Amino acid sequence: MTASSSSVIREHKNASRMLERRSLLCAHMAALALMSTAHADTGGADGSADPDASQHAATLAVAPDQDSPIAGREGQEDASPYAVSQSDSDGWKYAATLYGYLPSIDGETTFPSGAAGPSFTIDQHRIVSGLKFAFMGSVRAHKGNWGFLADLFYAKLGDSANLSGGFAINGIPVQDASANLKLDSKTTILSLAGTYALADKPRHVTRLVFGTRMLDTQQKLDWQLTGTVPGVGTAGLSGMSNIDRTKWDGIVGLTGHVRFGEGLRWSVPYYVDAGAGDSNFTSQALVGIGYSYDWGDVVAAWRYIDYDFKSGELISRLSFSGPALGAVFRF
Repeated sequence: MTASSSSVIREHKNASRMLERRSLLCAHMAALALMSTAHADTGGADGSADPDASQHAATLAVAPDQDSPIAGREGQEDASPYAVSQSDSDGWKYAATLYGYLPSIDGETTFPSGAAGPSFTIDQHRIVSGLKFAFMGSVRAHKGNWGFLADLFYAKLGDSANLSGGFAINGIPVQDASANLKLDSKTTILSLAGTYALADKPRHVTRLVFGTRMLDTQQKLDWQLTGTVPGVGTAGLSGMSNIDRTKWDGIVGLTGHVRFGEGLRWSVPYYVDAGAGDSNFTSQALVGIGYSYDWGDVVAAWRYIDYDFKSGELISRLSFSGPALGAVFRF
């Protein structure tokens, strides 16, 4: 055998040994990987999981690309104060709202004045344009799907006006007489209701409302007539009359909000209900726009409350509407 042939044989044997060593190394590494996986799944010798191995496996399995659009949206929603964890939803959550309310009043009332005087029927919006005081506030709470709310509205309005016609005396429209009328109105509306969540998501919440609403209204009319009014004697040309009524009605409706924008901090809150009972029909609606802070929300809204009373009532209809600006405190 020549020297060159011997050299070729030695090189071939060396290459075979190197390939064999690489195969053994790969098999050894594969075995180590299987042992590591089994150790992470079943724990160490004492039966407890290896925290380092578990953490390493979880990191490899779920770590997202931090620059991806999905990661950005998830981080944005988690920044919302309404991204509540499951453990937080197990306890009672409360929200208290205080509003500054500027309502106008509309309605029709018949003021009796006894046997000696006339009976006035007037549209209140023709007289009352001055707000003396108004308050609106609510407390809401929920635990899981169930909750309750209490809402209080109070308004004191009053004004005077000189009217030439446009009112009725003893049920007859007056055209040839004038009246100096002063009307004061105090109204309290209290709503008490239970709630049930139909949808409760970070972006939108809708709750069913079912309960009762109480209306207490006091109206006082002072009048001074000028001119000739058929059927009205001298004693009835001036006087005063009071009306005090309390009504209870059952109500059902919906309340909630829709959230949007960066961090879900912008919202559109809403409330609507309808009912009947002592009154023929009553309804209420509120819609607004709000912005959320860490302590709560600031909300600008429009609120409308309407009553249609039964036939023969001295107060035949009554409504309030106007803007409101409030703060919602969550705790």
